[in-house]
Amino acid sequence: AALVVALLGFLLADWVVPVSETGARNVKTLMQDKAMRLGANASVWIKDESRVLHIAALLPNGLARNIEIFQLDDAGKLYSITHAARALPRGEEWLLLEVKQSIVGDGEPRSQLYEQLVYAGNLSYQLLSALIIEPRQMSTGDLSTYLDFLAQNKLDTRVARLVFWQKIFAPLTIIVMCFLALPFVLGAQRQANNGQRMLLGILLGLSFVVIDKLLIQLGLQFELNPVLVALSPNLIFLALAGYLLVRKQSHPLRKHLSTVLPSAVKRHQ
Repeated sequence: AALVVALLGFLLADWVVPVSETGARNVKTLMQDKAMRLGANASVWIKDESRVLHIAALLPNGLARNIEIFQLDDAGKLYSITHAARALPRGEEWLLLEVKQSIVGDGEPRSQLYEQLVYAGNLSYQLLSALIIEPRQMSTGDLSTYLDFLAQNKLDTRVARLVFWQKIFAPLTIIVMCFLALPFVLGAQRQANNGQRMLLGILLGLSFVVIDKLLIQLGLQFELNPVLVALSPNLIFLALAGYLLVRKQSHPLRKHLSTVLPSAVKRHQ
């Protein structure tokens, strides 16, 4: 039963939540700002004065991939097209990287390549924030792509990598919590009233959340291994569950140990 719940939880968190979160943000943005339009593939169209921007993918922290900027002249005709492989936020501006600019409205068409250009439009992080999805709301596949993007641009990957491994170990957390519940339904604990057991369960759940948050902050502060940081709360509470089970007098393992160990000591003597 725990395995089934863990699997369903992982599928919901990895498939349903990212899609529903993106849809909700898109609807909210369209209602708040009519200058933005979203395509069927969730790409973004934005009108910025005499320029029209098409952003294929918006990533957390204002990063973007595959940006096209269509510059219009005073008559509303196309003057130039600027394509950038990626963009990094620089305050109120964007730093465009791997840029190709084509002038099409000034005599003979011509193109020019740039390593980087600065887009000094009226796009701010606040304007785009309504469309940006945080790493915790992304699927593991999107997170993996985002990590590759950060690595290619030599940006800090600690937070995104930690979130990625937390998502991977999320099913294990459900199984550990179910295992931790066993001591409270076996033996003498069954004699306790439901209120006491519920209170203990709530306290254990809160303890897990506090320890998880604490270890995350310590891991980020001291740059610890993200796999170990994400796995540590599960290991701690798995050890606690094992200790509580063995500690119970009515547990078969405890009875077996209490019988076997004294006889082994006598034989040794």
